[in-house]
Amino acid sequence: MSSGREAPPSSSVLLTGHAWLRDPQRVGNSHSYFLDGTMFTNQEDGNGPIISGRFKFFNANRLELPPIGFYGVAMNICETNPAYNLGPNADSHEEYTIVGDIQQLVPLHEVVNPPAPSDDASQDGATPAADSEASVPEVRLPKFDTAVRPYMIVCGLTSSKDNAASTFTMDLRQYTQVAGGYGALRVSCHIPDSGRWAAGKKPIPFEGRYSQVSGHLCGVDESGALKITVDNVVFLGNARRLRVKGPPKLLLNSLKRKATINVDGTPDWVSGSRKKGKGKLVDTVSSSPASGSQGR
Repeated sequence: MSSGREAPPSSSVLLTGHAWLRDPQRVGNSHSYFLDGTMFTNQEDGNGPIISGRFKFFNANRLELPPIGFYGVAMNICETNPAYNLGPNADSHEEYTIVGDIQQLVPLHEVVNPPAPSDDASQDGATPAADSEASVPEVRLPKFDTAVRPYMIVCGLTSSKDNAASTFTMDLRQYTQVAGGYGALRVSCHIPDSGRWAAGKKPIPFEGRYSQVSGHLCGVDESGALKITVDNVVFLGNARRLRVKGPPKLLLNSLKRKATINVDGTPDWVSGSRKKGKGKLVDTVSSSPASGSQGR
């Protein structure tokens, strides 16, 4: 008899925005790469904390990955941890604010005169490191605002709140390949004064309840939590504690289901005809895996 185990709380973390990614390092002969990344949480004065991270990317479309590039990204993230495998040539985990998996990568740069790939270069499109300054590719950026702040969409439980300060925190667990499972992440959310909310009506979630929160990433607080300036909150209801006791048992062995089918092959609920005996065939099918018989 298997012992019960606590199911991980349901939550998710998605970070989107512009990022500088550098030093792509291929994982063996796979199409996966580790990259170092930097995102800027620019404020109105043009300054803001820098978010550094270590990310894993599966290069399904064989994008060209120069030694440094500027991209639009969407990725699932969590906090760094010494136990995580950050790939070859990674910095110490203390150098990273976040780690995660890149789900979408959109190049926003133009590579001018890239070096010719060597014989052992990746066939995935990664440009090998240059041996001389003359062979370093030039990366040109299009004309657009590079000071766009990262945007986050998180979903999970509210762990604490402060109505007077219009703040609340969420302790999340996001599955990532970098973590090799569920990695933790704490976010500190602030709802600013705005004409969007009526006086005293800011949507602050209750503790222990689920919500989806979206807003701009604006930095890291003294505890290491990512700070979000909230744009929107969707209440998702109460949390339910689940306990998993081993693999689920097959419960359909002794059950039978009846399917009502019209002569033309369409189910009864599609045709809208519910009169008994009007061009219908009743098929009783055994759901038992051991029984392959069908009665008609």
